[in-house]
Amino acid sequence: MVTQPGLGTLNITQLTAEALRARGLTCPGVVIGRWPTAPDLADRCSLTDLPKDVGAPLLGAVPDGAVTQPPEGFRSAAPGWLHRRWAATGTRQPSPPVSRPEPPPGAPASNGVGRPGRYERGLHP
Repeated sequence: MVTQPGLGTLNITQLTAEALRARGLTCPGVVIGRWPTAPDLADRCSLTDLPKDVGAPLLGAVPDGAVTQPPEGFRSAAPGWLHRRWAATGTRQPSPPVSRPEPPPGAPASNGVGRPGRYERGLHP
């Protein structure tokens, strides 16, 4: 699971982890995206609080601005952003398949902007 640092991230990430568990999925770990060059107190606290609150290990942090790097630079730097045990194996436990119900009659197949609707994404009630 990828999350952002800072205020509010603990609640959002914990709710996401609970939603995964409710669907029978396992979260192998958490990666913090957009890690700031000058982390504040909330950012630093998330390093220890996220694994406890989510129930999954912290696997690494992607620095803020990483997306602006050229592909070659991104590929060469990315292994250093992850915990060495994760980067060394490059594997994770596969999640069980999710069964998705058929949409009810008359449900839209998309959300009208070219992206899949709730049922295609598995976000059913």
